[in-house]
Amino acid sequence: MKKASDEIAELTGWAQKSGDEETGYEIKLVEAEVKRQSGSPELAKPLVDDAVRYFSNLGKKESLWLSLSEQARVENSLGKIKECQESAKLALDILKEFAETWPPADYRSYTSRPDNEAARQELMRYGRN
Repeated sequence: MKKASDEIAELTGWAQKSGDEETGYEIKLVEAEVKRQSGSPELAKPLVDDAVRYFSNLGKKESLWLSLSEQARVENSLGKIKECQESAKLALDILKEFAETWPPADYRSYTSRPDNEAARQELMRYGRN
């Protein structure tokens, strides 16, 4: 955990120095995941909420789907079932939008990746809670 935190701090500093705001929010998303996985979802919550807001305002759909997926995990870890279900639904809606707007081969390739398939299954479980 300490090593990951040090690396995240280093990356955050680099993103700030370079003025790369989008990368800064991607790093916040990674930091939120690390905090959640280390048992501190309450520390992850503001980070993931910031990332969701940022990518939503920017219209970056893939980054937003990833952010909403992590937001659902954080909410689930906090026992906020309704909020978890809302985030999961929004993330799944984006995947549905990808199915309708991407070339079929691209969509199949993207959603068949093990990480994305696992995330989709997890989000669907959250929706049934």
